[in-house]
Amino acid sequence: MHKTMNILFVNDAHISEQRGGVERVTSILSTKFAERGHLVYMLSANKPLEGDSLGANQYVLPTTCNEKEEEEYIKQLLSDKEINIIINQSESVRILSLISKSHRDIVIISCLHINPLAAVKSTSDYWDRWKLKYGILHFIFYPIFIHLLKKTRKAIVKSSRDRLLQLYITSDAVV
Repeated sequence: MHKTMNILFVNDAHISEQRGGVERVTSILSTKFAERGHLVYMLSANKPLEGDSLGANQYVLPTTCNEKEEEEYIKQLLSDKEINIIINQSESVRILSLISKSHRDIVIISCLHINPLAAVKSTSDYWDRWKLKYGILHFIFYPIFIHLLKKTRKAIVKSSRDRLLQLYITSDAVV
């Protein structure tokens, strides 16, 4: 017989079986874990979209500008629900950083659902599409665009690197 766990899924978007890939996967996983006897809860940073509802096991981080209130809300939720494991379904570190401040020997697993360098690749793809669309004009604007692209790419890489580093620091495992 396996030990029952109290699991908290966290995500930026409201977790719904009707919307989004990550949200749908989270909903399916939570159902499967519950079928195996685990208690499953979900916390999102955003309220449900129109047409979605908040399930009995779903919570929304209060939208206050006060980080202390948000920390206290999470700390209380972790305590009340006796959470053993957190599965972070978002690459955003906002909720995760609030959780890590309230961390009390809870295992945190963060899941990356996209290529971490997708934003960098999209700038290259944008340039390739622009060249095809405007043909000869790209030669005139090429030096300007390349300069801007390099600056943008550096900023995106730094931002991605910083976010992923924070993810690795605050998580016990990243998958």
